[in-house]
Amino acid sequence: MAALPEKDEWSPEIYQIETSDPVLGGPDGIDNLQAKQLSNRTRWLRDQLQKIAAGVISVGKATQLTTARTLRIKGAATGSATFDGSADAEINLALAVDPLPITGGRCVATCILIRAGVLLLLQVTPKAGLQEFT
Repeated sequence: MAALPEKDEWSPEIYQIETSDPVLGGPDGIDNLQAKQLSNRTRWLRDQLQKIAAGVISVGKATQLTTARTLRIKGAATGSATFDGSADAEINLALAVDPLPITGGRCVATCILIRAGVLLLLQVTPKAGLQEFT
C-alpha cells in the first residue's frame, strides 16, 4: 500500500464525488482527490503553525489597544484610570460622601475608630470639608 503525496498548499474547496464518477484509485484517481485536498490543507496548516511557533511569521497579536479606554467608578466612591492594555491600570478611589459622618457629638469613640478603619481600608484621605478627628 502506498501513501498519498502531500503538498504544502491550501485547496480552496473540497471535491464532491459524484455518482457518475468512475471508481479510480491511485495518486491521481478521483477516489483519492478529497483525501489529497484535505491532507494538503492539513499539511499547510501544520506548516503555518510551526512557522508561528518558530517565530518565522508573526500573528496579529496586540500589545496594546489602538484606542485607550477610560475606566470610571462612580457612586459612593469615584475614580478613573486610562487603560490601553500595555500595563496594569490603577484607580485611586475617593469617597463621594463621608461613610461615617460625625454629627452633633453623637458618635462615640468607637464610631471614630470605625470611621478611621474604613478610611484606612479604602486607602483614601478625607476630602476637604469632612470633619477631621484626632
